[in-house]
Amino acid sequence: MSEQIVLSEKERIKALFLEAAERDADAIAEFLVGSATGDLLGKTEFALRDAVLRLGAKTLEGAANERAKKKGTKEVAPPAVVGNRPAL
Repeated sequence: MSEQIVLSEKERIKALFLEAAERDADAIAEFLVGSATGDLLGKTEFALRDAVLRLGAKTLEGAANERAKKKGTKEVAPPAVVGNRPAL
């Protein structure tokens, strides 16, 4: 694989991540602002970790879908499910 192709794929995946992060940033910030100081290293910490895992899963799903498009595959990656905690 040429360096140019790898770089453009890297940029597309980075864009997928940043788009997903932008959509989730307000909810994450509001959640943190509304959390009690005593909960930051407990309940809030685990909810934030789950949110970041979902962000990674969205990025992975988007990257898989882009690769499937390149290969002409009709299948779309199924939605990623991370943990069993409620979304922020």
